[in-house]
This record gives sequence, structure tokens and C-alpha cells, in this order.
Amino acid sequence: MIEIIREFIMLEMLEILEERKKKKKRKKKKKKKKKGLWANIHARRKAGKRRLRPGEEGYPKTLKI
Repeated sequence: MIEIIREFIMLEMLEILEERKKKKKRKKKKKKKKKGLWANIHARRKAGKRRLRPGEEGYPKTLKI
């Protein structure tokens, strides 16, 4: 009887640990997708483009910072 309970508890613990690992992997994937504002600025400078000024085509109407 005790052995059955131990096995059940171990299986539950393994499931919980697997769920935690999956969550960590999801978080890592999300972080890799976003480069950020400064990455965009550096990429634009590297391409030789100047920054956009208000009123120019392509300038955002609202800044989401």
C-alpha cells in the first residue's frame, strides 16, 4: 500500500517538474523574439539611414515606449 502511494507521489512530482521545464522554454523563446528599441536604432545606423523626423513618411503617430 505504501509503495503504491510513493509511486503516485513520484509520478505527480515528475509531471509538475515537466510543466515547469515547458514554461521556462516558452519564456526563453519569447525573449529571443524581441530585439528592442536600441537594436532597431543600431540596425538603422548600420544601414546608413538617418532617424525619422516628425511629419516624415514612416514616422509613428504615437510612440509606444
